[in-house]
Amino acid sequence: MMFQALFLLSAVTLAAGKSGEALEHTGKPVVMDCKKKFVSVEFAAYGIYSSDNSFGLQGSCDPASSSTQKVKDLCEGRNKCEVQASNSVFGDPCVGIRKYLIVKWKCQSYKKGESLEHTGKPVVMDCKKKFVSVEFAAYGIYSSDNSFGLQGSCDPASSSTQKVKDLCEGRNKCEVQASNSVFGDPVSVEFAAYGIHSGDNSFGLQGCVGIRKYLFVLWKCVKKPVFAGTACEHSGKALTMDCGSRSIDVIFAAYGLHSNVNSCGLKGNCKPAASSLQKVKSLCQGKSQCSVQATNSIFGDPCSGIRKYLYAKWQCIP
Repeated sequence: MMFQALFLLSAVTLAAGKSGEALEHTGKPVVMDCKKKFVSVEFAAYGIYSSDNSFGLQGSCDPASSSTQKVKDLCEGRNKCEVQASNSVFGDPCVGIRKYLIVKWKCQSYKKGESLEHTGKPVVMDCKKKFVSVEFAAYGIYSSDNSFGLQGSCDPASSSTQKVKDLCEGRNKCEVQASNSVFGDPVSVEFAAYGIHSGDNSFGLQGCVGIRKYLFVLWKCVKKPVFAGTACEHSGKALTMDCGSRSIDVIFAAYGLHSNVNSCGLKGNCKPAASSLQKVKSLCQGKSQCSVQATNSIFGDPCSGIRKYLYAKWQCIP
């Protein structure tokens, strides 16, 4: 039996946002309505999350582990969203036990941009002297309510948000094209129903081929402290990043002579190694503490016979 579940009991404003509970088998969805703002899902649990619930449900039923991600997939970044919480959506975490859904969310104000495939016009995120913080992105047909009047079935690429983060997070300005060359071609609902999850299949079938797509991005411009450090070649002293309990986010690195104004007192002409940023990211990104030596053995030698220095900028993120 396919359960159509969830009775909307309440959606009360809490200090941390909004919360709603809903009971299985009543046929009414949980409704998240943020008007002109955007839904940001913080938590969801489908099962028996706690015996202290509005429906008096008792028993042992650990919520489906995918609950939060599932509600995020359905609702993140929308102005309004309704979720039919049923076994057909979440799976059945405990057969024969009546369940409920609890969802917590916030209504957030973001900057929004859309870009249409094949037009050459990108989504432009310009934060001036602040930094881009990507909250959500979807490349496909995220909603029929879009600026281009696109309709059809093309579920957005699941990697959309991470891809835009990789390209733009922490930058002052960033442009992203709506293109398969950036995101790959998403898999449409019809293809997914046949178990085709990639264009690389023996049938030669391709995801959303023939369906025009668009890119939808939500972001904020944030002012975060930026830390900087220098290490001089042959000094034996490393450039050290320490974010305590938070994580390092490397936003710039240069090994060579980035500028003639430096704490090492070095001058000359030495274009920094092109791989400087990627190398420091590979060593330090996501760690709480990290030390990197200014040495050719790590970065290669961008200018033989010239003493160099390593300069880096980073932020500490949650």
